Amino acid sequence: MNNQSYPVAIQSLIHSINLHGNNLIGIEVGVWKGASTYCMLENCPTIKELHAIDKFEPFVDHIESAEENVGAWYCDEREIEIAEFLFHHNMKYCKNNDKLTFYKGNSDDLVNNFANEYFDFVFLDAYLSEEDVYKDLTLWYPKLKTGGLFMGDDIDDPKVEKTVINWRLQENIESPISIFDGTFVWAK
Repeated sequence: MNNQSYPVAIQSLIHSINLHGNNLIGIEVGVWKGASTYCMLENCPTIKELHAIDKFEPFVDHIESAEENVGAWYCDEREIEIAEFLFHHNMKYCKNNDKLTFYKGNSDDLVNNFANEYFDFVFLDAYLSEEDVYKDLTLWYPKLKTGGLFMGDDIDDPKVEKTVINWRLQENIESPISIFDGTFVWAK
């Protein structure tokens, strides 16, 4: 896998991670086939530990659907099996895979494995509905150190953008948000 020819969600945020400091501890919530995980491990020498979570179960993605309660993308068991295989395959051939700890399971449950203010950066890319976006923001934000980078994908979708903006207002978050190439980032 070559990040030059394989566009990934995290690609636009690599500079932010690298400029954030050394010996970083980060997490990716939702790995799919591992392209973003691979990209971070291969291109961010500042990462000391990268944790990654995915439940690898069939799903219906409601984010990109224009209609309420209609899935935009259906992923069955066969596709999930392929995605999980490709994730592990890509990690096997990643030169910095010794920095990775992978957790297979539901991120709603696994969030409790980590102390508050544990991570230097959090990258969210698992939500499948507006409710999931809100829940992930709420669950994972406390796990980020003060000054850490809070990042996510799919903000180019109006449902995600609206939820992120409203959540930030609700939580009185005033730090600037940077949005580019479907991703967002702000410092806690």
